[in-house]
Amino acid sequence: MNAHSKTVSIRSVLITQLCAFFCMYSYAFAAPAGPPGSPSQYTGKIIVMPANKPTGQQVADMARSIRQGRWNSIPSRVIPMLQPVNAAQFMPPFGRFDETNEENVRAELARYLVLTFPLAEVPSALGALRSDVDIEFAEVVPRADILGEDCDEINASESIPVISDVPIDWHLDQIQAQPAWDIQNGIATVGIADTGVDPGHPALIAFLNGSYSQGNIHTHMSFQVGDRSSDTKTNWGHPFDGQLAFGYLDEIEYLISPNGGEDCGMTGSMDFFRGGHGTHVTGLLAAHKDGAGTSEGVCRSCPVMMGQFRTPALNRFGQCFGGGTDPWTGAQYDQVGAISLDSFFSSIAFLADLGAQVINASGGVADRPEIAGDEVGCSDPALAPYCKVLDYLGERDVMLFASAGNSATGIPDWPAKDPRVFGVTGSTRFGGVWSDGAGCGANSGNDVASNKWPDFIAPAKEVYSTMYPDRTWIAGPCHEYNDGVQGDGYGFCTGTSMSSPLAAGIAGLVRSANPLATVQEAFAVIRDTADNGHLTGFKTSLRGWGIPQAYDAVKAAYGTEGGIQLENSQTPLFRMYSSDAGGFFVTTKPQMAVTVFHDLRWNYDSYSGSPLVSEYTEFPNFTGPSSAPSAPRADLFVLTGHKSPFSGNETVPMYLMLWNGTHNGSSNNADWYVTTSESDIQTFHSNGYNLKGKIGYLIAPCSTSGCIPTGMVKVYRAYNSTLNDHSVFPESQLSSMQSSGYTEDTTLLGYAFPN
Repeated sequence: MNAHSKTVSIRSVLITQLCAFFCMYSYAFAAPAGPPGSPSQYTGKIIVMPANKPTGQQVADMARSIRQGRWNSIPSRVIPMLQPVNAAQFMPPFGRFDETNEENVRAELARYLVLTFPLAEVPSALGALRSDVDIEFAEVVPRADILGEDCDEINASESIPVISDVPIDWHLDQIQAQPAWDIQNGIATVGIADTGVDPGHPALIAFLNGSYSQGNIHTHMSFQVGDRSSDTKTNWGHPFDGQLAFGYLDEIEYLISPNGGEDCGMTGSMDFFRGGHGTHVTGLLAAHKDGAGTSEGVCRSCPVMMGQFRTPALNRFGQCFGGGTDPWTGAQYDQVGAISLDSFFSSIAFLADLGAQVINASGGVADRPEIAGDEVGCSDPALAPYCKVLDYLGERDVMLFASAGNSATGIPDWPAKDPRVFGVTGSTRFGGVWSDGAGCGANSGNDVASNKWPDFIAPAKEVYSTMYPDRTWIAGPCHEYNDGVQGDGYGFCTGTSMSSPLAAGIAGLVRSANPLATVQEAFAVIRDTADNGHLTGFKTSLRGWGIPQAYDAVKAAYGTEGGIQLENSQTPLFRMYSSDAGGFFVTTKPQMAVTVFHDLRWNYDSYSGSPLVSEYTEFPNFTGPSSAPSAPRADLFVLTGHKSPFSGNETVPMYLMLWNGTHNGSSNNADWYVTTSESDIQTFHSNGYNLKGKIGYLIAPCSTSGCIPTGMVKVYRAYNSTLNDHSVFPESQLSSMQSSGYTEDTTLLGYAFPN
């Protein structure tokens, strides 16, 4: 018997003894009914909430104690006897939330604890936990999928079919992306919850080999969940540290080198892992054009954060949870494409923590219509932790787009069918609903009894985007070679995983054109401009509101003035201050303002020296006290698009960068640097500054008499070396800022409107 077998045997004895104790008193200890979607959506994780409303920090301490084997510190008699192989907090504590407030959704997310067990032990462990008076909630974590597993693949021995008759940009034409770029390229911060991204792809990554490559993925804003084994960081006290592995993006590295443990039948090959899903999705949403014959993302200038969840069955604790034998039914099922729902939803919640305005999640859980009453959704109390994440997104005013699924059923997957989520089904290049036969096609809403219709339809079949060079994702339907060019880093793929990021990219353009638009306002713009053929303006079961039209949606977001279509707009440049950070922060994005407010290192709040914004009186609020900054304030209104509204004047983009570290004895110093120069980006990045992306546009400086547009004022940037702080302000404050020590690097950035 090897060491691993001995450990399992000892644990089994403990569970047997525990069962003998509990069964005398409670029938609840018997193996319970399977989790949602059992058996095909089963994992080896159980999510629990300890009783008596512990704080998030107390739950973090519990997770650490379990990992370290300090069972005497756990407020439960059952958990020490079960001895789970791992424990992780679902979401760590965050920012300034009052954790004693029972109505605070974000604080409640931090009270959940995820325990991992060998598959065979889960039924008895679940029964024991449900019988424990110290446990308020216990449910098995369901499995979600990122693949349509019923769709045909080719065998490894077959040649890769080349898709030669499909234009590489048909999907962009169908959604009007290219004309939209004439008036909006994107400044909204977009989050993607997925398997990761190729960290060396020139169309995606912002910096390659230290040089600015104009990609939109920012590694320092991207992270990995699922590897929460570290005991050194237990509090998500600020949004650029905590329990996440920041900067980790690669979809394949940890699969090929799985760090020991069981192999779960893995071969270490891309064919098994399906690595590339996140790379293809990211390219559709926000790739920039890196050469002839390549394709761009819809929101091609939007800064992107990748929230990477662990996809393969093997995690770093050597435990297989993606597939195997279902303990309730004995059925065998595949582990390929499996994602644990806690990782899926914690990625989404973390992206909201970080300030995303739009999030894409190309995955979900399917209903099992053959099992009576097995409808996956928030009517099922077992899904309460994940439904609270959707509540949290509502409070943060964040849009979530999700794929409807690829099984050709009449019911969209969950969460796509949730009314708070924008579900996207799939179209072909001819405009019809994608269907490749039984079990392979876009899920719709034509199951009349379910009354769950998708919101939109977008390109799904044979969609061209970024891929890992020379790697297989799904043999045939999603292969890097199927465009006929091997190793170019691009290829076609089919699935509603492609549809969702296209719709999310349009939402990114809309929230770029008007960063103050609420979720419902942005949705209404996309809905009212969608193309549904002769049923435009009506929602249908197969197509939702129709195919979103990026150009029409952006125009609608800009609006008209005096009957004339506007092609740009102005938005407040929110100004915040922190004495702890030693200076100022500016942004055009309300969600990002809330994020820095909750950063406990800095404690930014609206700067009292700037005027109130009459057009926008309140940042997105959470339930509970101290949940959002003070009333918004701004000195300036900047442009949201690149197309100048003034003849003879050009615009310049405003890039935001951050340096944080120790300065003059303060370990929490932060310098937010605004530049309009790409050469500055390279220089400051070399000096330790991280690029946060575009936040707006200014009218470029000009030198001829009368060239400054009427009503605009000069915008300066200056540096205070004592505080290590750059600040942006109108010319009217130049003298007072100089008196306050901002006397270096005084630079005219351009012109904007005063508040």
